[in-house]
Amino acid sequence: MSISIEGLKANSILMEQLEDIRFDQTSKDRIHYNDIVLEAITTNEGQAIMLDKLFKETQKIEGVDFGNIPDTRGDITKFRYYAQLNDCIELINEIVADDSTPNIQTMNRLQQILLDARPDFEFGFKSDNFIITSMYKVMVLSLFEIENVCIVDVTEYLRKRVSISTSAKTMAKMRTVVKNANQFIKMYENGQWSTMLRAFRSGKAYEFAVSHDESMTPATELNLELNIDTAKGIAGSAANVVKNTPGAVKDMFKLVGQKYGSFKSEHHGLAIAGAIIGAVILSLFIIRRGISLFYHGAGNLKKWVKNNAEILKAHLKLQNDNEDAITKQKKMLDNLENIADTIDYNILKTEKESDAEMSKSNRENFTPADFKNINGAEFEF
Repeated sequence: MSISIEGLKANSILMEQLEDIRFDQTSKDRIHYNDIVLEAITTNEGQAIMLDKLFKETQKIEGVDFGNIPDTRGDITKFRYYAQLNDCIELINEIVADDSTPNIQTMNRLQQILLDARPDFEFGFKSDNFIITSMYKVMVLSLFEIENVCIVDVTEYLRKRVSISTSAKTMAKMRTVVKNANQFIKMYENGQWSTMLRAFRSGKAYEFAVSHDESMTPATELNLELNIDTAKGIAGSAANVVKNTPGAVKDMFKLVGQKYGSFKSEHHGLAIAGAIIGAVILSLFIIRRGISLFYHGAGNLKKWVKNNAEILKAHLKLQNDNEDAITKQKKMLDNLENIADTIDYNILKTEKESDAEMSKSNRENFTPADFKNINGAEFEF
């Protein structure tokens, strides 16, 4: 069964991403933007173009400070500050009890997924798979930042409890980092993540040979070869995960990396490769957004760790006080006020910078002209 535009439109994560990009286009280009891009990525060439663009943008990940997160090799419990992070998450849940906010629900679910998916992430590091390792690093940082968002929520909650005026506007904010994490959570829960991981683990995404159109020009062949690097980057060290001949692996790289030319869809394995392309594209979109946020300073682990330490210290002190619950809440609020205000300011600043960068990239690198007039057979699933 081939990819249909209707099927793509039913993918809420993809449509949210495209809608954000469409909004940044010129007025005349917005009208049919989604139709043009969706039609393009039902083809081999259109998918390759999208993969190439997204992969190149995610290379900025090298400029993000992940601390020792990469050293944990996919096991978040080995993170230097995990115990402190976990204690703060538990405290946040304890304070709000059953009156949890959507941000807190996202924080809790993301933490659980990072624990549940440890085998997936550990496999990613062992196989040097760019998609898996990048998603892990971005989502661990996202958990820290969402915990910061939840500190702001808890502060508003305590203000309400002790009858201090609350900011409805602050409580209702949709934070970019939460929205991005929610897309990963949805991808994980709807099975797209596991589909992609099964393909990567089995190596079946790579086990096929491809015949190229003999009419391809030398210029087309050159473009194909230049884009093999993108395919290799997406696939990771395929030699570590694929029990196959180097020739077949190279053919897989050519399939994913091709921008021009056509393939014969009857070749064994093409359907398996197609099944993971959509998940790879979604993953790169999510990673791209996370990198943009953390590249602009949200990923300051020292700042987060200091905040957590201060909050836990204040809570421990209050636990030893023989005072009523309301008095303790007031004192906790006093300790949170300045921290929460600083967090709120920094998040808004980071989002503004990230939004500006993303808008610029969307206008320059994802125009409808980049996806028009693509002639290729529909990609088989």
